[in-house]
Parts: sequence; structure tokens; C-alpha cells
Amino acid sequence: MRRAGVVRLRGLVVPELLRIARERPGARGESTGPAVERLLRDAVTGIGGGTLQAAAEYTLGLAQGTRDWPPADRRRRAAEVYGVSVERFRKHHELMVLDQVTEQILVLAGPAPTAPPPDEGPAAAGRPGLAAAHRVVEPRVHGRIVPITLHVHSTGTAPTGSSRVTR
Repeated sequence: MRRAGVVRLRGLVVPELLRIARERPGARGESTGPAVERLLRDAVTGIGGGTLQAAAEYTLGLAQGTRDWPPADRRRRAAEVYGVSVERFRKHHELMVLDQVTEQILVLAGPAPTAPPPDEGPAAAGRPGLAAAHRVVEPRVHGRIVPITLHVHSTGTAPTGSSRVTR
């Protein structure tokens, strides 16, 4: 997605993003490009503004006037948003930005599983040993449900913290 940008989105095979886009309330039966672009725009908007959202818009070619920019130019501009070198952005900030977009897509895909009551802990959720800062979501991938553990680490700067998706 990052390399292709929204102009080349129509030529990409992204079945799960298309499925999520088409299953959302208000889906319009659009073709791949417009449906997935709308999903991405909604996910980026869900980030809630600031440098993270601006960097996501540049990274994916969603910022006004950037849809046809080459990936290197979009990355360079996203790095400028954070005031870091392109290399630093690629190794650190870009991963964080794309993690947040992914998390927002998962939020748009459907409700997260209900958390167990605080006194029951992770063992009650069927995941013994899972720390309280972890959340398991189970999106459908290629026709099957795949559990993904979100590791939530507070940054100390935002009340919602930041997340990293691992399997």
C-alpha cells in the first residue's frame, strides 16, 4: 500500500482490505480502488489529527495533491512532518504510522472482543499469561479468523497511548 499509493491502488490485489471496505455500514458497492481508498481515508481520519495523521496522509498519498507522488517523495514529506531524516523516519516513525493506520482499520472492521472484567484477568479470556496491556483482535484473513495480539504501550504524551501489532 505504501509504495503503490492511491493512484495505483486499483491494480493491487488486497482482498481483505476490500472485504472490510465492502462490509462496512454504508458501503456503496464500489470497485476495489474507491472502496479501499475510502477505508484508508476513514482509518487515517480516525487517528485524530496531529503529526501522526499528517504523516499517515503523506505516507499513503492521501494528503491533498500527493496521490500521484512517487513513494520516495511521499516518505520525504512525511519525514519533514516529524522533523527527522528520511532514514530515521523509515526505520522508526513510518512503522509507528502504519501500525496506527492498521489499528484504525481493525477498529473499522468491527467491534473488538470484550475485555474480561478487571478482577478476572487474561486467564479468563482464554489467553493465560497475556499481560493487561495486550488486546487480542480476530479479523478474518483469507476466509479464516486469525488472532492478532495488540501490544499497547503508553507514550506518556497521549491518553490513548500507541500500539504495535505482532503475531
